Amino acid sequence: ADQDSDGVPNGVEFFIGGSTLPQANTTGFTPLPGVDNTLGVLSTTWSKATSYTGAYGADYVVETSTTLTGVWTPAVLGGSPGEVVVTGNNVKYTFPAAGGVNFARLRVTGP
Repeated sequence: ADQDSDGVPNGVEFFIGGSTLPQANTTGFTPLPGVDNTLGVLSTTWSKATSYTGAYGADYVVETSTTLTGVWTPAVLGGSPGEVVVTGNNVKYTFPAAGGVNFARLRVTGP
């Protein structure tokens, strides 16, 4: 669901904003990360709220796809391109140099 109709699902807003005020006030525009280019290596990083207690794979996952309308595949935890690294409150996905992955999204299902 998208309670405030800003195009960002409630679960992602909770992940980013957390459950304590003022972060829980997610009415209006919700800023999302863009793609970073560091010496030709593309990545995107989502910042978890400090109050968010979910675990990767169980409550949230980064999914990738070659098209926006295609099949979305969960990215595994690891340190290589095409994998996710969780460091503190940062969830970073690094795109592989080749392989056709063009899109990444954060899917939040709990807690």
